[in-house]
Amino acid sequence: MGINPTSRVPLLTFPAGWHSCIDHLNHYPDTLVAEVCHEVIAFLQYSKGKIDAEHFAQKLQSSGVESSSASVCGTINALSFLFRSAAQHGLSEDELKTQLQSAGSCSEITLSAITKVWTDQRSPLIAALVNNQKALDIGKLVDFKWKLGLAMSSSSSRSLNSPFVAVSLKVASTSGEVISYSFEMTVPEFKSFSSHIKDIVSVMDTV
Repeated sequence: MGINPTSRVPLLTFPAGWHSCIDHLNHYPDTLVAEVCHEVIAFLQYSKGKIDAEHFAQKLQSSGVESSSASVCGTINALSFLFRSAAQHGLSEDELKTQLQSAGSCSEITLSAITKVWTDQRSPLIAALVNNQKALDIGKLVDFKWKLGLAMSSSSSRSLNSPFVAVSLKVASTSGEVISYSFEMTVPEFKSFSSHIKDIVSVMDTV
């Protein structure tokens, strides 16, 4: 396919550190570039959780490429930005190639691997991001409060004088209406909730 030098899409503004992360990617074997790209696409489609950077660092070292988990995480973040931005702008294969050539950071092998994966996964990723945006439009958290209390009476869910966490949320709907929600959690329930939040933070650290 020919490259259109006057793409209808303005050139992307890449964040600080993006070019150095792509430079690290240029040292990957082509098959591993494709594998990381597919993992990132799957993550952005919400079909998998956190990407195992240590796994890829070990594979790179086995291939004779000096690497670390931190370097791989940087590469994952760079690809996440690239594919998410490409999906948001609805870039074609040619338009993505133009963006990367203008950035001037990708080797020919890296460029070829990225655009091939994009050709295969473009439509599913765009659809996944659109569906997720619709889900996010359902409501927006505008306030979060919590307090620790002691049960003044016993019930089927907690014992007298046992600690509990009371949570109050305010959510704004798409119409602008603010709705309040309140609930209580026992200590085991709160620990489980906290564990899920830590998992979310861990995944977001790779974005």
